[in-house]
Amino acid sequence: MMVFVDTSAWIALNDKNDQYYKNAVIKSQQIKRHKLELVTSEYIFDESITF
Repeated sequence: MMVFVDTSAWIALNDKNDQYYKNAVIKSQQIKRHKLELVTSEYIFDESITF
């Protein structure tokens, strides 16, 4: 199974001050545990880096 990851998820996972940080960490652990494949786009990647 694949999971599409949007900009908001990348930001939440990497910003401890983000209101969704804890949820993002929990989801990230679940994704790792279930060995799900992450999918994103170049646009999402660029937008995340720019932010």
